[in-house]
Amino acid sequence: RVCESLDDALKFAEDILIARVDPRLQNFSLTDPSFRAEDDTDAINLTVDEERHRAKCYLKDLLEYFPDERTNECDFLSTSVDLIVSMMVREEYKQDNILWEQGAESGSLKIIVSGDLVSVIEETGASEPVARGNVVGELGLVHGTKRLTTLMCSSPKAVLYSLDTESWNRLKKDHPKVASLIDEVVIRYLAHRVQHVANRYFHTTLPV
Repeated sequence: RVCESLDDALKFAEDILIARVDPRLQNFSLTDPSFRAEDDTDAINLTVDEERHRAKCYLKDLLEYFPDERTNECDFLSTSVDLIVSMMVREEYKQDNILWEQGAESGSLKIIVSGDLVSVIEETGASEPVARGNVVGELGLVHGTKRLTTLMCSSPKAVLYSLDTESWNRLKKDHPKVASLIDEVVIRYLAHRVQHVANRYFHTTLPV
């Protein structure tokens, strides 16, 4: 295969390497609209209950994308998603609002329920869009790393549901099996892919 640019060649090579390790990851993309659980056309008119339902759909879709012996248990997965989202706090941002700055301490994981964000590396100005349906901040919450990029709202409005450190610690203590879904599924695959791509071509894809 002949690629038109170095970036395209790196993406192609990365996909081949990932497919050799786990074919389920080959078509996974943080910014691919097909990963979104629902259309965002009427997001501005959602009630809080509808927002929470959407957050559950997004999280469940993410967990089902990387199934294991636990996520194959339908009742366990649904109950776990309900519990996780019930511990989350609703947050609303306007365009150009900064969610966190690069180098800041990490204190939460967030699900983008509606709207869009952009992740920016301060040193280079390189940016990457982050669409609704994605989880951000999971690496910092679980592993305690500082924020790797600045994250800001790029749409007129964005609604996120946030799991803070206190709630995460309580989840680990009271429901370790549920907490392990975030630890072993989201971190193992989502953060690994973003970090791997960032290491290969720093100016194109960014960790959040």
